[in-house]
Amino acid sequence: MINIQQVSVKTLKELRPLLPIQEYKLLKNRKSARETRKKRKELATGVSEQLMLYQQENAYLRKHITMLEARVSSAEQALRKMEPRESHGPEMI
Repeated sequence: MINIQQVSVKTLKELRPLLPIQEYKLLKNRKSARETRKKRKELATGVSEQLMLYQQENAYLRKHITMLEARVSSAEQALRKMEPRESHGPEMI
């Protein structure tokens, strides 16, 4: 039996005249399936890593927003204290 992991595409093509067509197609299919699974696994790993980075960035940004909202609220309170109080009647000149 041929170890499909060690066979390159070029070697597989060279084996074509030496193997029965069914066996050649089977080997070719297995090679293709292994490469597809490998690529899918690499893609899934990359997506998972990217997701983790985005989640970390999102958590940081949410904390930053909370901090900024607190600063805005504090500044608004300070501004209200600085504003003169309105009187309840017309001013006398």
